Amino acid sequence: MNSTTRNFGSFEFDKNGVRFKYRIQTATGDHFDEIFEQLGYDFLKQERLNAAMNIISDFEAVEIHKSVWRDMVCNGTTLIALVENDCVEQGKIIGFNFTYVEKKDEDFSWASSNKMCRQMSKVLSEVSRPGNIFEKYNVDRYLAAFGLMVHVDFAGSGIGYRLLESRQKLCKCLGLSATGTVFTGYISQHLATKLGFEVLSSLDDEHIDFGDIESHLDDTKGKDIKFMALRYT
Repeated sequence: MNSTTRNFGSFEFDKNGVRFKYRIQTATGDHFDEIFEQLGYDFLKQERLNAAMNIISDFEAVEIHKSVWRDMVCNGTTLIALVENDCVEQGKIIGFNFTYVEKKDEDFSWASSNKMCRQMSKVLSEVSRPGNIFEKYNVDRYLAAFGLMVHVDFAGSGIGYRLLESRQKLCKCLGLSATGTVFTGYISQHLATKLGFEVLSSLDDEHIDFGDIESHLDDTKGKDIKFMALRYT
């Protein structure tokens, strides 16, 4: 388990006349339970693909998410936003981005018999694989991600932007020159575009295949899913 944190800067924002200060850093295994309890369930309920499949209703699928995310945290690649001043509970985690290193010859896989997780993995692969990030950027590894969430009380405060922005510093620490992610909603796609991410491949909602899983995509949050990437110079 990685117990060393990397700090990537402190930031401030005003909310209802109160000045908040927070920092972006990597998480350690000790942070995982707090991350999941505070934000993990919200992500599973609100992120478009997870919500469409109602994954939160499948106990096994939720536990598999937790296991995959825990591994990412313990590997030292997860980014979190923590409150630094006493406007709310100091040290409170108000945002996360579960990231990991994707390798050319080792496809990220759920390796699970759970139907929902297998289908989710298939959908993510169908949108990202055509992007050919390894060939396009001439890399054999890149920083991938599997979930970004900001606490609902702090939405619109720039935290999601800072989490995405901090990937560049994390990549430098890890010896990586590129990052790429499937962004499923308008907001995350907009933030990625502002930071210079380009769309390598995309899939319109009507072409997303959920197999025989009953599903309903919220079209108020997006019309497609996009694999977007950024190469750092």
